[in-house]
Amino acid sequence: MKLLHKNLFRVGFVRYGAIALVLAASLSLISAPRAAAQSIGDYFDISYDPVEFSKDVIHGDETFYATIRGTATCKQDVPVGKAILTSSAVAEHKVYSTEKTLNSSYTINIEPFPDEAGETCTIEKVIPLQFPPESESGDYDVIGELIEARVKVYFFWYNVTDYLPQSQAMGSVEYIAPEPPTQYTLTINVSGQGTTNPSPGTHTYNEGTEVTITANPASGWAFDHWSGLNNNDINPTTVTMNSNKTVTAYFEAIPATQYTLTLNFSGQGTTNPSQGTHTYNEGTEVTITANPASGWAFDHWSGTNNNDINPTTVTMNSNKTVTAYFDEAVADIFSYYRGLGEDPNVVELSDLVKAANDWLNDVIPPGFTAVITLGQLVQLANEWLGVTQLVDTSGMSVGSHSATMHIADIDMGLTSTWWGWRTYATATVSIADAQDNPVADAIVSGHWEGATPDTEPEGTDSKGRVKLSSNAVWKAANETRFTFTVDEVAKGGWIYNPEANIETTDSIVKESGGLFSSIWLLLKSFIQSLCSKLSGALGIAPSC
Repeated sequence: MKLLHKNLFRVGFVRYGAIALVLAASLSLISAPRAAAQSIGDYFDISYDPVEFSKDVIHGDETFYATIRGTATCKQDVPVGKAILTSSAVAEHKVYSTEKTLNSSYTINIEPFPDEAGETCTIEKVIPLQFPPESESGDYDVIGELIEARVKVYFFWYNVTDYLPQSQAMGSVEYIAPEPPTQYTLTINVSGQGTTNPSPGTHTYNEGTEVTITANPASGWAFDHWSGLNNNDINPTTVTMNSNKTVTAYFEAIPATQYTLTLNFSGQGTTNPSQGTHTYNEGTEVTITANPASGWAFDHWSGTNNNDINPTTVTMNSNKTVTAYFDEAVADIFSYYRGLGEDPNVVELSDLVKAANDWLNDVIPPGFTAVITLGQLVQLANEWLGVTQLVDTSGMSVGSHSATMHIADIDMGLTSTWWGWRTYATATVSIADAQDNPVADAIVSGHWEGATPDTEPEGTDSKGRVKLSSNAVWKAANETRFTFTVDEVAKGGWIYNPEANIETTDSIVKESGGLFSSIWLLLKSFIQSLCSKLSGALGIAPSC
């Protein structure tokens, strides 16, 4: 037990001896060690050398060196194997008290450590030092500042930083700051659409700096030249800053590919754009219109894809020549066919049939030199479609023509899914004309009452039918009623005649029956759907 206490005491004492030696070797102490370490005189004899600087006057960013020396002689054996000290060097301005870091971190290793009586250890460390940029001129005190100190005793490392002085004066030097460099401004401007790198504006550079500038045109623009440079046509280019300079990048719009459209006419009339040659950018779509003079009518175009359509559109992907043809005889051909029926001011069904037969059989009407054209026949048909009351070939009134439509039928259905927990209704509405022919593409709109709200409008299919579904009702109770009412039927060129409707509203009620009823409803819905599809495929009216 006495031997253990002796070893522990010795280890603790050796730690303080290592502290003193490390401090002496690294910071080159000029003053005496701390009071806590004075008892190490029984173990070490330490001598110190002043710190030597390679220069006393420092200019600008030049590097100078500090040499640290120290010697220690061991008087009694101690089990210290190694010591490591990490420090930094700073300079404090004697007037302004500002600090500049000359060396942020340097390390001194003492190995092997003198641990037997009579052994000596000499430490010599050369430290590079440099003033940072923008340091003020003047006299500075150089100070060593402790970062960390550690010693190794046997197999263990001990941090002894807190036991040592945290800083120590190393000496003084004079610092002379360099003259600030001459600087010039570079002002960059832009003409046209584009930008530069560096960006437009004023930039400052040291004398002699070579600045590379690049002009970047916007889409549809191209770089043309610089002003203010020796190399006006080179991009990118380099500017040497030996004076204040102003440089402008000039951009020019890239001209679009253009084509000509030449408009002519034959007969009497005008065109819009007017007769002559016009220029357009590539891809432009030009609408041209033929305007016949009084007593004349447009007949056709030449030089377009749609020769019978007026007005028509020309896409400018090449030079084009288009001619509008006007026919004098055409001015009376409409009056001729209108005059065949009871009312000479209205196109009747018999007038349209006669005109169509003449066109199909190349029959030239009396007093004319040409057969009615397809465009003229279409114009007659459009006039006829705008009439709501017609006269047949015998002159007897036959009421509204086939442009009227009505509701022919509403067929209600009920569908349950998820084993009867989710139920919705469908209303299949059939639209027909005055002759009970199905009307396709008629938009049917209506609303649901009772269990669900309104539905969205839908269009009829080729059989004149449209199926409109209600919203689903979750866990619908027995006797839940779904009612659908048609509000409006619409189709371009057609007239909806509500007075001819077979019905306008219909309902269906969810019946009781539990799971079996739900399965039956599903089976019934499937059979009705299958019957409807088969009838449509065979072209017959559904009977299911």
